[in-house]
Amino acid sequence: MLDNRQVDLIYENFDLAVQYDKPEQQELIIRRFGSIRRILVASPDFLKRVGPIDSFDRLSQVDMVTNTTILSPRDTLTLCKEGAMTEIAIRPSLRTNNAQVIINSLKSGHGAGPVQVILVSKELADGRLVRILPEYEVRPTDAYLTYPSTRFMRPVVRASADFVVPKLRNVEGID
Repeated sequence: MLDNRQVDLIYENFDLAVQYDKPEQQELIIRRFGSIRRILVASPDFLKRVGPIDSFDRLSQVDMVTNTTILSPRDTLTLCKEGAMTEIAIRPSLRTNNAQVIINSLKSGHGAGPVQVILVSKELADGRLVRILPEYEVRPTDAYLTYPSTRFMRPVVRASADFVVPKLRNVEGID
């Protein structure tokens, strides 16, 4: 099942889940497999219409399409460069928890925005999206493989976890 929500693995009877940010449930086994990289992108049409986005001030002036979880309550976005973090006030025009809505909105020229590298490699390669402020990345999100207590774990779940973690660590966009 692919679902964009927090699940209760025990109550909902799931064997294994990939979750962003450290899960709160204490009865889970949590195995970090990497950090999800995010970059800022826009469509060429959007940049043609609003002009280049080459500074933090300019980024603050344009419409942003963004995920609901990576902004602060004050509508700031944390950008990183060589370990230093900077918070930038932005103007969200669309907030959603659906990655495909974000990508489609960005490709359609509705704004600039942060996206996961693993989700837009094809769009970057063929020029439907271009990177803006390329020397910066959005603060990464830790990703975890989570599963209920090992005491009741079926062998196939253990084997799946041991198989999938190295594969996930080799995906472009996961550090």
